[in-house]
Amino acid sequence: MESIFDLARARDPDRAFAVAFAPPSAREALSALICLDHELARARAAVREPMAALIRLQWWRDAIAEAAAGQSPRRHEVAGPLARMIADGRFDASALIAMVDARDAEAEGDVPTRSAFRAWARGTAGAVAVATARLLGVAPELLPAVERAGEVFGVARALRSLPEQARQGRCRSTPSGKASPPMGRHLACRPEQAQTQAARPPGSCWQPGDCVATSQDPRRTG
Repeated sequence: MESIFDLARARDPDRAFAVAFAPPSAREALSALICLDHELARARAAVREPMAALIRLQWWRDAIAEAAAGQSPRRHEVAGPLARMIADGRFDASALIAMVDARDAEAEGDVPTRSAFRAWARGTAGAVAVATARLLGVAPELLPAVERAGEVFGVARALRSLPEQARQGRCRSTPSGKASPPMGRHLACRPEQAQTQAARPPGSCWQPGDCVATSQDPRRTG
């Protein structure tokens, strides 16, 4: 059976590379955290229906709660090591459950506003960064800055994943029903693509190359 570090390296090479520089005593716990985040992220990507994604997320809520209550770990390559870390006091179970809650927006398929997008990034990548910092003994007064850095990291990863999400047809829609880029923030339509996108049916997916990252909300003009 693969070690939890090997699993982390296969599923999230960027973060696993950083774990290699952490103290040896922290590497197993950090690897379990990385694998949990990966499992939560793929809850929506691995299924077609939002309800199936919500069921997968609830499975993880229950697994974390059971570990916090001292129950036997679930037979799962990630849930088992994670349960040991929770039992040892390495992670706060309520913080991990909050990470699961933040993924509900993905399962529901809509992150319609700038503030909602930031909350999603803060509750996912930002929460991973804070849990990592706490495990490594970072001073509490520095945790807000760590959370902001994690949020930025989450935004960058979301932007990097846009082409793949578009190819899979996994885009978000605005409340008005007009098609919007996946995760819909700080993206502007390329001028040569604007007319094409406007002609697509409501809710149709943006295609790779339609959008570019910008430093401002594209809804603002003037």
